[in-house]
Amino acid sequence: MNPEIFPKSSVSKKHQKCVVTKQSSLLYSFGSNEIKIHTIFDTRQDPNKIKKDIQ
Repeated sequence: MNPEIFPKSSVSKKHQKCVVTKQSSLLYSFGSNEIKIHTIFDTRQDPNKIKKDIQ
């Protein structure tokens, strides 16, 4: 109902970032009728790897 509730990602301004747990986050984007999950990321990994995951 409120896909804009989470902040924009610092990695990509066209994605929102949702912290699910301390160890996992997901990046998503949304349109008028859908929400697309682009990646679920383990935050214990190298943070530069997330840039490779969403491209």
